[in-house]
Amino acid sequence: MTEKHTGTILVVDDSPSNVQFLSEVLMQRGHTVHSATDGMRALRSARTLLPDLILLDIVMPNLDGFKVCQFLKNSADTLDIPVIFMTSLDDTRNKIKGFELGAADYVTKPFQVEEVLARVETLLALRAMHKRLKSKNAELKLYQEQLEQLVSVRTAELAATNSHLQKEIAERGAAEERVKASLAEKEVLLKEVHHRVKNNLQIISTLLDLQSETIKNEEALRAFRESQDRIKAMALIHEKLYESSDIASIDFGKYVNDLSVHLFNSYLIDPGCITLNVDTGGISMGIDRAIPCGLIINELVSNALKHAFPDNRPGEISIRFDVEEDGRITLAVADNGIGMPEGIDPAHSATLGLQLVSMLARQLRGRIEMANNRGTSWEITFSSMEQGKRGSA
Repeated sequence: MTEKHTGTILVVDDSPSNVQFLSEVLMQRGHTVHSATDGMRALRSARTLLPDLILLDIVMPNLDGFKVCQFLKNSADTLDIPVIFMTSLDDTRNKIKGFELGAADYVTKPFQVEEVLARVETLLALRAMHKRLKSKNAELKLYQEQLEQLVSVRTAELAATNSHLQKEIAERGAAEERVKASLAEKEVLLKEVHHRVKNNLQIISTLLDLQSETIKNEEALRAFRESQDRIKAMALIHEKLYESSDIASIDFGKYVNDLSVHLFNSYLIDPGCITLNVDTGGISMGIDRAIPCGLIINELVSNALKHAFPDNRPGEISIRFDVEEDGRITLAVADNGIGMPEGIDPAHSATLGLQLVSMLARQLRGRIEMANNRGTSWEITFSSMEQGKRGSA
C-alpha cells in the first residue's frame, strides 16, 4: 500500500466559496488547512505557519499569485515550500511563467477533486522524502566533520612516518566526494520526479513514430513499432492510475481491454477475424505489479497477433486472471492458433519479446509455464503481496 502523507496546507483564493470547498475536501483527507483571501495575507501566513504546501490563486487584487510566489521563492525560509497554482486562465504563457517562478504544479478551475487530491498528496510525499534526505545529509555532514577532525589528528601524529595512512585519507576523501555527488544527484531527481511520467512516455513514442518515417528497413521498422507498443503499455498504466479513484492501484480489466484495442489497431487486425476474451475477475493492481503484467500481456498478445494466425485465418485470444485462496495470482494468455515451435525456452529464446516475458516473470518472482495444445497457452503464477487485490466490483 502507498504511504499516505498529510500535512499543513495554505489555501489562497479571493473567492470564499473556492476556499471553503478546497478546505472541506482537504480536511476530509486528514490535512490541516489554513486560508487567505489575498496575496499580502498569504505572504504573512506562509512566513508564520511555514506550511507543507500552498494552493495559490493567480488572479487576485493588489498582489497576484505570481508576485506571491516570487516573494516565497526569494526567501530562504519559504523557498522549499511547494506551490500549486490555481487559475481558470487557459494561457500556456501563464503556465510557463508559473513554472519559471518555481511553482511545482498547476490545476485549472473548475476543480476536479480527485486530480487536486492526487497532485497535493504526490507533492506532500515528495516533500516528506526531501525532508528525510536533508536529515540524512545533516547526519552525513556531522559524520564528515568528525571524520575530518580525526583524520587531522592522526595525520599530525603520523605524517612523518606513515605514508600508508596518508593514502587512506586520500581514498576516504574521494569516497566522501562521491557520496556528496550522489546526494546532489538524488536531490535533483526528487525535484524532477513530479513531472508526469505519462506525458514523457507519450513524447518518446511520438519521437519513435517520427523517426520511423525515415526507416526503410522492414526489420528495423518493426522493432521501432514494437518499442512503441511497449511504451504505450507502460503509459497506459500511468493513465489509468490518474483516472483511478484509488491512486495506489488500477482496474486491470479496463487496462487490459484498452491495451488490447491498441494492439489490434497497431497490427491492423480485423476484430471480426480474431476475437478477444478478457476475464480479469475484477482485479485491481498496484504499479509495481501492473507494469510487469502489462508488458507481459503486451508481448504475448503481440506475438499471437503476429504469428498464431497466418493467412488471415480466424481465431481467438484469451486473457485471464485467477486469484487463489492463498493470495497467489495466475495470469493466463492463450490462443487457438498454429502453436509455437517445439522446444522453445522463453529464458533462452532468440527473440527479445520472449526474453522480456522471462525477465518480467522473474521480476514478479513468478513461475512461467508454456504449453502447445490446440494453440499456445502461457501461465505466469506469482504472489500478489500487497500490490494485487481482488476488486469489489
